[in-house]
Amino acid sequence: KMEKVRIEIRSAEGGDDSKLLIRDMAGIYAKAASGGAFSFDIVSESDGEIVCFVSGKGAWKDFKDEAG
Repeated sequence: KMEKVRIEIRSAEGGDDSKLLIRDMAGIYAKAASGGAFSFDIVSESDGEIVCFVSGKGAWKDFKDEAG
């Protein structure tokens, strides 16, 4: 069964450093998705927020507990 997980990464206080961190986090999720044979797509990116989807069989199981 194809599953799709939406991940929203938002910056907090910290100015430019915080915005750099969300880019790094998106890269970490992309690498984790490729290691699990999932697809990773950034669907929207604005100042301080990135929304992406991880898709594939078992995506929910592997990414359901991502929160921070």
